Amino acid sequence: MAEFRKPYVKRGGGRDAWRSVLFTSADIPAGRDSSAEGFAAFLLRYQQKSAALVRYAQGGSGSAGTDGTVGDTPVSGPGGLHVYERSVAAAASAPGQERMFWDWLKNGYDILVFDYSPLQENALLIDLGDFADKVLLTVLAERSNKHVVHNALGILTQYGLTPDGLILAGRRLHIPQSIYRNL
Repeated sequence: MAEFRKPYVKRGGGRDAWRSVLFTSADIPAGRDSSAEGFAAFLLRYQQKSAALVRYAQGGSGSAGTDGTVGDTPVSGPGGLHVYERSVAAAASAPGQERMFWDWLKNGYDILVFDYSPLQENALLIDLGDFADKVLLTVLAERSNKHVVHNALGILTQYGLTPDGLILAGRRLHIPQSIYRNL
């Protein structure tokens, strides 16, 4: 969560106000990207904002998460974060119901964080892009090559979305042994 301690989170009634952000990834396998969860936990803990994380998972219409929870009941996340596990297939098949669910969440939380990783081409992406105020693309350091990133950017552009930012995840900053000796 240290990577989110210094961002400038601008919220208010002005032109740049936002209440929902979509996180997606170029090629990070489902469940391996914690950027969205870390950002939501940061908002909850350090900004004192009520935040909900809506995590979309591959799967059939009846199940989303590994614990079998789908729908309107949140799973407790780190620091009391409310995490809603949703199925991509179920959400894409009933876009009207999904939009009502998002509106319901927006009335109950200051900020909604959507985790739509890995990036998938379907109707849900269009709806999420229309609903979200910001779109962030996550790439994995030392794994994502430029062709994969260009492909992800092309998919987002094809669906009418422009990323507002790029997150470099998994970057390891190696600390020299000499620094450890001086601690």
